[in-house]
Amino acid sequence: FDHEMYFAAQAMAGLDTSRFLLNEGLLKLPRGMAQTYQEMAVRGQYFAHLAEKLNLSPREMDRYLEKNAISDAEHDRLIECDAYPLFAALEVAEEQDSSIEVVA
Repeated sequence: FDHEMYFAAQAMAGLDTSRFLLNEGLLKLPRGMAQTYQEMAVRGQYFAHLAEKLNLSPREMDRYLEKNAISDAEHDRLIECDAYPLFAALEVAEEQDSSIEVVA
């Protein structure tokens, strides 16, 4: 066990730490749960990159997400028609509104 690498992983982003722990065999996913965890990792990575891109603190990120959220009905409609791949609707909205105002 490499203690130095373990402590270095503690300072990494969550996804990098998880990848390290899985690759080293220190963490094992429950059987049949790999896809679920993959989807969570994709969501986490998307929001981490969005926060970095927009230079938002966690509090500002919450406000941004609340301001730009869609209704449950709209969400259900998008899922049912399978019109957008994962997060494509957010990426399109982000591209259209390049002048995002964040209130501190």
